[in-house]
Formats: sequence, structure tokens, C-alpha cells
Amino acid sequence: MNHTGLVAKVIIKNQNEEILLLRRSATDTLLPGGLDFPGGGAEHTESLIEAAIRETQEEVGITLDKHSLKLAYAQTSYKDSTSTLRALCIARIDYAPKIALSYEHDEFWWRRPEEVVGEFDDIVWSEGLQYILDHDLL
Repeated sequence: MNHTGLVAKVIIKNQNEEILLLRRSATDTLLPGGLDFPGGGAEHTESLIEAAIRETQEEVGITLDKHSLKLAYAQTSYKDSTSTLRALCIARIDYAPKIALSYEHDEFWWRRPEEVVGEFDDIVWSEGLQYILDHDLL
């Protein structure tokens, strides 16, 4: 049986032209200690934007408005009878949010995107960030 998955991540850019980066907790089952963006898998009835908003609230405590998000990059992969659409959305904020990390992450930083573009263990996020930078979408 084939399955379809949807993973929505958010690149949050602040007023200092920095993006929010997270470190996955040591107990993470996929990429412990890996660099990450807020976001995750969509629930059964969620859209990409709804998943991005919910996951960002759960993982870092930032509430995003659906009109503040724009889709900037997407890639589909197929593995073990599952097709997965993985997407990067962009949200710009003009304030310094209080970050409240969930158990999934244990540290966060604000960094310039060009400093970290190749640092992700998950190559999709590095490729996506590079595409976004190359096309001046951030």
C-alpha cells in the first residue's frame, strides 16, 4: 500500500536578517543533534500551511498567521512505499520573539542564512535554503 506524507518547515527571518535555527535533541530518532527549522509532519486533514503554523507553535512557541507564510521550496521523495512532499515556507517577523523549545529540540540560534546553508544533516533543507538564497526569496 502506498502512503503520502507532508512535512512543512518554516524559515523564520527576523528584523536583523537572521533566521531561526534549532538543534534536534539527543533523543531524536532521526537526526539527533542535527540542525533543523521549526516544523514537521502534517496531520491527516491538515494543509501544508496549517501544519507549518501548528508545528512552529508547538516547537518554538511562535504563533504565525497564515497570511504571513509563503511557500518557497518543495521537493518530493519516494521511499519504502511512501511519497513525501517536503516544503520550506518563509515567515518574516519584525519583533524579537520569546522562544519556548519543545522536547524535540534543545538549543536555538539566530544566524545569517548564508553562514549555515550547507550545515544541515538533512540535505533537503540545505538544498532548499540554497535555492531560496539563489533566487532571492528570503
